Amino acid sequence: MSIQWTLDDPGAGVPAEIRAEAGRRDTMSRLAQSAAGNTTSAAPTGEWQGEAASALTGKTAQFSAELHVLRDHAAIHAGILRRYAAEVEAIKAEYAVVASSYQQAAHNLARTQRQHDAVAMFVDGTIVDEKARLASRINNLEADMAGLNARLRNLADRRAAADNTAIMALTSPEARGGLSGILANSVGLPGSAAASGRTPSLEQLAELSEIELAILFALQPGLARQLQSESQPADVAAWWGTLTTDQQTAFVLGAPALIGSLGGITPGSRVAANLVNAHHRREAIGAELARLEAIAAEPRAPYAIPKYLLSAEEYTALRKEATYLDRVLQGKVQLYLYDPDNFSIIEMIGTLGPNTTSVTTYVPGTFTSKFSFFDTETGVTQVGRWMERKDSNMVTFVWKEGIFPGEDPNAGSVNLSRIGEANDEERALETGELLARFQDEIAASSSHVANAESIARGHSWGLAGITASEVAGAHYDQVHSLAGAGMPAGWEEDRETAYFHWSYVDALSMAQSTSLVWGGNIPSTHPAFQSTIYERDGDFDLYLPGPDQALSPNPPPSIPATTDPLGNHDLIAQQEGNQKALRDMYLATEAERKR
Repeated sequence: MSIQWTLDDPGAGVPAEIRAEAGRRDTMSRLAQSAAGNTTSAAPTGEWQGEAASALTGKTAQFSAELHVLRDHAAIHAGILRRYAAEVEAIKAEYAVVASSYQQAAHNLARTQRQHDAVAMFVDGTIVDEKARLASRINNLEADMAGLNARLRNLADRRAAADNTAIMALTSPEARGGLSGILANSVGLPGSAAASGRTPSLEQLAELSEIELAILFALQPGLARQLQSESQPADVAAWWGTLTTDQQTAFVLGAPALIGSLGGITPGSRVAANLVNAHHRREAIGAELARLEAIAAEPRAPYAIPKYLLSAEEYTALRKEATYLDRVLQGKVQLYLYDPDNFSIIEMIGTLGPNTTSVTTYVPGTFTSKFSFFDTETGVTQVGRWMERKDSNMVTFVWKEGIFPGEDPNAGSVNLSRIGEANDEERALETGELLARFQDEIAASSSHVANAESIARGHSWGLAGITASEVAGAHYDQVHSLAGAGMPAGWEEDRETAYFHWSYVDALSMAQSTSLVWGGNIPSTHPAFQSTIYERDGDFDLYLPGPDQALSPNPPPSIPATTDPLGNHDLIAQQEGNQKALRDMYLATEAERKR
């Protein structure tokens, strides 16, 4: 119900538009009354009797009763909206007076302060008296501004109270219609059957309007997660397929947090819901940035409630996320999942359809955070974007759920204290469970996914998550290691899967030569993988002489090494300078698919 207002403008909104909405509800009430009368007049009369007449009479009475309920609800809504419009109008009028007074007081204070500063250097009696008079004037103006600030805070409190009153009225049993029964049987609401622990079913939710859904999920913020945990992707997909287009649209607009994260919902609908979520998130970030910038620009800002300011690093992080969400809202990025509070983000690259030939799950590597997605030119979506440009029938999901090894989730930088997680088998197996569930949900949600070639590509630690998902039951037609780290001890190759390894000589391959990485269970030496190692300038053989090597006639053992170990490790997952490897990956993918 609340129009977006801020402490800067508690009178935001257009009362005339709120009254116009009330007028539309009045019109709806009159139309429902008229329709109810027409329905009643259509009931059988005279000589028509029997079972058919009785059945029609019963249906007519039921329909007429429903129209009367609609009439009453619309009339109640209209009254609530008119009262809300009147209060917003009063707040807006008072705010205009207070804001004008504050602006004038601030102007006078600045002028008086300048005058005081100008005479501060003089010490004769006349000047001293003038300084005292100006200082007193400054104190009075500051007191006036403090009083005006208090009035502004009071206006903000009044606006919050008006919003809450309107919301409570619109969600009352008399006004909420079909929502009433669901709230009466759901968890954790005053007066509800909380002890029963019942959660509304998806079928029940389908009976609600967009606004009723929005109200319900606002009142029960944990409901979306509860439904996710209790729902199976195949069941959700079957339910979603039974809904009309209008019902699906109501869910996308009224419950985007649920639809944007519920396994079994079609990818296109999830992208649409996350567009709504991105809009809400962008508005919240914009408001926070504006607040911070106002405080920084004007220490005496009248509407700034004292709160801590973000560090430069945190402020920059907000800016980066805002820019990324702008690209989402422009349609340049498709979000299958956006859950930054749980360190999770999944981008969908490409368009699913009857011509889709392959669906790839791309798992990036160590240190990946949500910030790794924010730059499409240098981030973790590069391989997927290259493949989609090469072949529009290829669709890629760039997958990240939960915290990745070495990730700093707050700023997107590297947390070296957690680098050991990249060699932790239990950590990979936990990720594998999540990834296997993701494979189940996208296959259940779309026949285009289920019928396409299933491919997994993992960069660095991402391969560990992919092979761990195979341990958890996932199946892929192809698995591609991009400088992959290794496989869990319990992993076994799937005889129906083709495995490929692509890499340069890099920091990871040098470490793998010691057999300390993943216990030596690595893709470059495992017989299941077709391995391709690309040469680069700077490659050389690093000799490792032992204590007895000086007396041996044989050369010391050596390992392949490079002068750019970290750059080469990143290069295999990038576009610039990596075109041959990307073309080879594409050709191998297509050759295997067509076999």
